[in-house]
Amino acid sequence: MTAPYLLIPIAVILLMFYGISLLFNTLQIISRATHRKIWNYLLLTAFITTAVLGVLMAVQINYKIEVPWTEKVLKWHVNFGIAMSGIGVFHFLWHWGYYLPKGRVRGKRAPAGRPNGDRETTPHNTSQHLTKFLPFAIGFIGIVFQTLVIREMLGLFNGNELMISLIFFIWLVLTGAGALTGSRAPETQSQTEGSRGRPGLLLLFILILPVVLVPLAFYLKYLFFAPGIEVGPSDFAGFLLLILTPFCFLNGFAFTYILQHFEKDDFTPAKAYMRESLGAATGGVLVTLLILMGWFTVPAAEYFEKLAHPNEEIIATRSGAAGRITVTRMADQSNIYENGILAASSANTLINEQAAHFTLVQPDSTRNILLIGGLITGIEAELLKYQVECVDFVEPVAQLRNMAKGLALLPSADGRIQIVQKEPMVWLKRKEGFYQAILVLLPGPQNLSLNRFYSEDFFSLAKRSLSPDGVVSVMLPGIANYISGEAINTLNPVASAAKKSFADVQVFAGENTFLLASDSDLKTDILNQMEIRGIRATYLSPGYFDANLFQEQSKKADQLIDYLTKANSNLKPSAFFAQIRWWLGQYPDRILWSGIILVSVILLVSLFAGRREDSIMFLMGAGSSGLTLIVLLLLQGISGSLYLMTGLFLAVFMIGLAAGSQSASPEGGFRVNIRPWILPAGFSIVACVLGVVAKSLTGSGSGSILKILFLMILLFLSAWFIGRIYNTLSTSQKDARRSGKLYASDLIGSAIGAILFPLAILPFMGMIPAIAVISLFGIVSLGLILVKR
Repeated sequence: MTAPYLLIPIAVILLMFYGISLLFNTLQIISRATHRKIWNYLLLTAFITTAVLGVLMAVQINYKIEVPWTEKVLKWHVNFGIAMSGIGVFHFLWHWGYYLPKGRVRGKRAPAGRPNGDRETTPHNTSQHLTKFLPFAIGFIGIVFQTLVIREMLGLFNGNELMISLIFFIWLVLTGAGALTGSRAPETQSQTEGSRGRPGLLLLFILILPVVLVPLAFYLKYLFFAPGIEVGPSDFAGFLLLILTPFCFLNGFAFTYILQHFEKDDFTPAKAYMRESLGAATGGVLVTLLILMGWFTVPAAEYFEKLAHPNEEIIATRSGAAGRITVTRMADQSNIYENGILAASSANTLINEQAAHFTLVQPDSTRNILLIGGLITGIEAELLKYQVECVDFVEPVAQLRNMAKGLALLPSADGRIQIVQKEPMVWLKRKEGFYQAILVLLPGPQNLSLNRFYSEDFFSLAKRSLSPDGVVSVMLPGIANYISGEAINTLNPVASAAKKSFADVQVFAGENTFLLASDSDLKTDILNQMEIRGIRATYLSPGYFDANLFQEQSKKADQLIDYLTKANSNLKPSAFFAQIRWWLGQYPDRILWSGIILVSVILLVSLFAGRREDSIMFLMGAGSSGLTLIVLLLLQGISGSLYLMTGLFLAVFMIGLAAGSQSASPEGGFRVNIRPWILPAGFSIVACVLGVVAKSLTGSGSGSILKILFLMILLFLSAWFIGRIYNTLSTSQKDARRSGKLYASDLIGSAIGAILFPLAILPFMGMIPAIAVISLFGIVSLGLILVKR
């Protein structure tokens, strides 16, 4: 924590939760007495805690008792005192008339015969139009806020795809809890004219909360966690709970509350489900357009980035298709951060020398060189020391390349240097046998987009682009000082993938780790080879570089490599999952994941112990969530477009839900008669098709647009079946409460799928078996439909 007292966060959080409590009182979910009792208990808790901690501090000071927790007690004493003061303000507002002279505050009586004043003149048509708009607004605001949360949380916490799954999990659990609360809420006087405007209050709160929560998230992140401190999974989950609970709970509650509130207005659950899906689809399309135009960003982003990099000058920060990219300067060094991860630094002479000379002393000729990444590193100065005719830079992130160009950070003008504006895999396919050396200067397989450049698919394509004695070098995190088990677990699948295509693969242990692969014998006497070629360097020189130590460390690392390990691939990204396990292993909170799995099992058992319809919706929700995540992961592996396309793919999914729900409506004009058992069977078939074509989709080469369109079609079809299943099951329910429970089962099932697949199934089984499990969910649902319990 970087600040002692939480004045602003406590005040904002109290206001939010008091507003929600007051809203529930207005909606007649809780009585006025219950509303006040909640805050009376909170006031009592804050008072007792403040008093006890105050007495402890007084005893410690008076009697000079040395205790190690004095500073912590003082912080909590003051923070609880702030909370007590805030709740005290609420109490004052309840009773403020008591302190004024009598007669000044009088309630106005309603005219005789009109106990509700002018409320009875509220136009009924206006409330009907509001009713139709509310589900649309719930879906629209939800998807916009969700996309913003995913993008900004990943940037704030240097996130990976597991964090995306954790965001989905917590989001869906909280929304499902809200939906369950709404479905079990006591019946209100929903048909009185005076109550028809109340759902508008829900919409108002849902609109206001994101405006408050997004800047609060940035503020709390830098308040709780110092810049540069990596945040563990449990801390990240706790942070998400704090930020997402008010909005997600209210968003889920609003949908099922509306179903009950207008149950007698011919407003069926299927209609509400369709309108919510259409709202979410509209939000997803709008978000994608705003991202493309660079407008989907947080206000005052530069101020928040300054908090993340307090000792660096912020040159520029942009939010676009690749997420948030920030360029900073510290002394003479420029740094580029991609979603919080340091992607490249200039003027790092040691790394530039090692990357260039470890690689270029290997082939006999160095006419043509390809670099993937490393655009602003300044490595070209080392490369041009050789007899080079062409140096091609291919930057995987177009947004980064454009920013570097606008800030004049591109390599210095030289006729031999070319900035290629193509996707790396497409460019490699065009250059068969052209290059003598390919250097990958990326941070390592920290996410699925980067994992592509450490896979057997990449090494196979790189070999086609190399001359017979050519060499490929990929950069990974350094192991020179200490070779940990986690580092070897990351290296093993990458080395095994390279070994599939090249005869000789070796690990060179430098400032970073460089894995080199060639069909010719690799040389480790770097200084001798440089001397033969007449190459001079600052750090790779006899006075600085210990050649014997380098060879010893590299040999030791190479001996630890197991080339029989399953090769890293796009369909089973073992290196990426090893990075994830390393990340989880840094923190003493592995019990978190055991707890999540235990909760998942309990939810699964409890739902199967309930009604058959809830069990079917739970399974289909889990399957659809898992399928959507796998589609997004495949998208990341195909083109690295997860940040750009997430909103659009979620929009496609929501359009599918709306179309499926409406296809059973006689009012829709395109009613499709389908037997219920065909729906889960169709979902399983879609999953099987995805499993069959997954390898072709992740293969190297062109056709990315067609592959993305194909993924969209499969996602739409899977969502269509889910929407139709919800319509079929909800129309068989006797009241809106059961329909609300069905909606909550769908959300909770989706939450379980969002965490179960990336945490347990994908890392240990791979994508194809995971898709088979999704298909199995559809088959089990089919059995539940055919065999009534």
